[in-house]
Formats: sequence, structure tokens, C-alpha cells
Amino acid sequence: MRTLPSPALRRGGRLSGLALIGALALTSLAAPRAAADEAWRSAAPAPLAARPFQMPKATVGKLSNGLTVWVVENHEVPLAYVSLVFRTGAWLDPDAKPGLASATFGMLTEGAAGMDDVALAKRLKGIGAEAWGSAGLDSASVGVSGLSRSMPAALDVLADLVLRPDFPEKAWAVDQRRRVQDLTGARQDPGAISGRVQAAVLYGPHYIGRLSNEAAIQATTTADMRAFWAENARPEEAVLLVGGDTTLAEVLPLLEARLGAWKPAPRAAAPTPPLASALPTPGKTTIYLADRPGATQSMVRASRFVGPRDAPEAAALELANEAWGGAFTARVNMNLREDKGWTYGARSGLSYSQLPGTFSVSASVVRDHTADSIGEILKEIKAVKGDKPLSAEELNNARGGMVGGWPLNFEQPGHLLGELSTVWRYGLPQDWVSGWPDRIRAVTPEAAQQALSQRLSAEDLTIVVVGDAAVIRPSLAALGLPIVDVDTDGKPIAGPR
Repeated sequence: MRTLPSPALRRGGRLSGLALIGALALTSLAAPRAAADEAWRSAAPAPLAARPFQMPKATVGKLSNGLTVWVVENHEVPLAYVSLVFRTGAWLDPDAKPGLASATFGMLTEGAAGMDDVALAKRLKGIGAEAWGSAGLDSASVGVSGLSRSMPAALDVLADLVLRPDFPEKAWAVDQRRRVQDLTGARQDPGAISGRVQAAVLYGPHYIGRLSNEAAIQATTTADMRAFWAENARPEEAVLLVGGDTTLAEVLPLLEARLGAWKPAPRAAAPTPPLASALPTPGKTTIYLADRPGATQSMVRASRFVGPRDAPEAAALELANEAWGGAFTARVNMNLREDKGWTYGARSGLSYSQLPGTFSVSASVVRDHTADSIGEILKEIKAVKGDKPLSAEELNNARGGMVGGWPLNFEQPGHLLGELSTVWRYGLPQDWVSGWPDRIRAVTPEAAQQALSQRLSAEDLTIVVVGDAAVIRPSLAALGLPIVDVDTDGKPIAGPR
């Protein structure tokens, strides 16, 4: 670090004697300061103490028809959200009509109480609100959100969607075409293809493996939707989640006036949840190759089953996964991206449903290193179970990121409502959300290593590769793993390749 004298000390471009002495003194003083600066730069600052966080709590009420209502207050902004969540979803689709639940809930906002989609949109716009309907694998929802002062009017719309859906033929004809177009697009996208193939191979005939297809979309009718809605949209199979600038005392009478009399006709029996015992038995690690001629990158996705989300080792597995492959700084990404330069990013993750959860690691890699990338993933799995177990530093870094960023999720009431929906849907403990940080903090290195060693294996992986088969097949064959050629729906392609 150099200290220059003030221009006022200069004399004709030269330093006077006194000025020179002063400048030298300043320079000598600057030397230890420079050393101190360098010492400061060489040591990372200690982390700040964690700030206390009080997670919002839900208050609970009931309507006269038995429908449970959970309210999470947040008065920071004058907005409110109301979501009616059902236990229905793709798991109740008929075998021949996968996608029926999605179509049924998606059509709710296309017409209700004699209003078409345009009239509904104008009505919602006039009160500063929006409405939605959607269905996933295990649950579905219909809801409204908007200004809290407009909640009575928004709840009138919600009541029309729930009690008086129209399922108009004209709107379904348009939505049918859109869904077919979306399916065509999915069959062109390597990421979507890998997801479809993974689901078909891992889950087989189970509902997660029953993929949407053109024939099923074309065969679905609005009569099917009305029947599905009447059978499965029921207050005893639902929970009403409310969040935002309101209270239970304020909103309960509004909900009672609109939905309290909702009592569908009795049904013969409740549907039976799917049985995990019927899942295909994993075999030896196999590559399922979907051809994308001319592709310059390959999508690689390796998966296997893990236990349920509430298994005793679930928190330890979650932390271990974050350290091994979930975070940007985790081993897999550091290897394939930072060291090798074969991908923009590689990640692993866990996903859960009514059936056993799955572990997956995926990356879009440069075509010429497709087989190499698979080899590195297998090496990383074997290493973490063998001579390179997870270190305390890796786990602590992962833990810090997970727990430190956790409170940010609750800036919006919708996040907690979604978490509460999961708790309700899968019958999880009441402290499932609030106790998550403590469960992650309590994981020891030994527990994390044991969970990963127990649930991660290189011997029975389903490896999906979407890429230019003609180019990458020879190097894939050199891995010594079985290769099964499949189409974009995961169906084996017969004949020699």
C-alpha cells in the first residue's frame, strides 16, 4: 500500500525536505496497516448469530358440514388467499384416461354458474382478485386470492366454482387442443422426456407411471369431468386453507354462509390408496436410452426408490443429499461442472408421494462426455459410501444453507399454506413444519452417512439418457451396463439397434 503526499506539499514537481520527511513517516505508518489489511482479508468473518424466528401459527375452525378451516394470519399487506385442497388427484384417474383430474380442475375457471371464462375473468378483475384450479399427483385445489377487503366477493366466486361448475364443451375443445400441443412440446424437450421415461420405468402401471397421451386427452369428455367432480370433490375429503390479512373470526362466517350447506350425495366407499407392494422390483442398474438425433447435449437422470418422507432417517437423508448433490457447492456439481466442465449444473434431489419417495441426480451434459458423466456419477456414489464419506465440514455447510434460508420461505403466507396442505394430505405430525430446523440441526455426521449409505446405491439405478443415440451408444456400451431403447413415453422399442 503506497501513501502519496498531498499536492500542497509539492514544490515545482519536487518535494521539500520537510515534506519528504513527512511523506516517509506516513509511508512507514502505512506498512503495518497494509499488513493488517492483508491479515483481515485472509480470514473469513465469523457467521452472525442466528436471529430469532417465530413461524406463523394456524388457527383452526370448522364449518357446519364438517369442512376444516385453517387460517394463517399475515397483516403486512392487505391481501388474502383461500385454497380448498382435496385428497383427489392423478392417483384417482381411470387407467384409460390419465389426466382426467388435471382436466377437471383446470376447467373449473372456464365456466361456472352460467358464466363463461370471459365473464368470470371480468368479475374477478372488477374486485382485484384471481382464481385457479389445478390437480397434481396426490392432491388438487381450487382457490381465490386478492385484496382482503374484497374477500366476500372473491368467496362468492369460489362458491360458484365449487358448487356450480359448468365444464363447458366449447372451452374443453380449446383446452383439449392446448393439452395435445403441450404434450407434443414435452416430447421435444429432453428434460421433460427424461421425467416421463423415469416415471414410466420406475412406477410401471402405478398412477405415477400412467402418462398423459393423445388418445386419453381426446377420449376425455365434459361428462367424465362432471362425474369425477361429483364423486371426488367432497368436504370430508378436503381442507380449507386461508392466509393473509384476515382472521378466523372474520373469515369463518363468510365461509359458512357460502359453503356450509355443501353436502354432496353419499358414495359407496372411499377410494383405496395405492399399494407400494405393486411397484416394479428394481433390478441391476440399467440405461434407458431415448434417441434425439442431432442433439449436441444429453440429458442424464439416474434414480432409485428411497423410503417415505416420515421415515426415521428422512432428515438425515435430506441433509446428506444436500451435501452430496443438492447444493451448488456439493460434490456432484463441483465434479461435473467446476472440475470437468461438462455441464452448466448437476443436482440431486428427493421427491415424495403416497408411494415410496425417489432419489434422482440429473444433468444436461455435453454429448461427447455422456458416458463419462454417468461414470463420474457412479464413482461419486461409490466413493461417498466407501473411502470418501461426507465430512463434517460438508454437512455443516449444507446445514447452514438449509436452515439459514428457511425463514425466508415464510415471507408469503402461501408457502406455509402449502406446507400445511402437505401435513394434512399425508397425515404428518403437527410439528412437521415448525420442527424441521431442529431435525436438520440434530443430524450427526454418523446419522447422515448411515442414511446415505442405506438409501443410495450404484447397483440398482434407473438411468435415463436422452440424446443422439447413434453418437453416444458406443461409449455407453463401454460402461458395461444393459441398454434398453425406449420412446419418449418410456416404452421399449423392439428390434435390433
